[in-house]
Amino acid sequence: THVSDATHELRGGSNALGLWRVRPEAAAGGGGGGERWAELLHDGGGVLDLEWCPSGNAAAAAGGEGELGRMGLLAAACADGAIRVWALPRVADLAGLAASAGAVALWFRLTPAR
Repeated sequence: THVSDATHELRGGSNALGLWRVRPEAAAGGGGGGERWAELLHDGGGVLDLEWCPSGNAAAAAGGEGELGRMGLLAAACADGAIRVWALPRVADLAGLAASAGAVALWFRLTPAR
């Protein structure tokens, strides 16, 4: 609800964005639901808005040690007043990391682009 004369204080702090995967059959109404496959950790406090940009931003891994392919860019307007933009690794690459670590879901921290 709206409060007259309310003020807003910029606050940072630890938080996470849950990344979910919805299979095509579930998205088409064929049953099933989404599953959380990763958590993106950040220090921006609450997230006020998100924008996803997959088009033109995907890239395959160059093949070097520890390199991950990129499926797109995710921008977040955070409660600390900053806008963070991350290049998100491909699901298959992250799933490979999680499996090699014996994890069911993956928690990760990426350095936002500057």
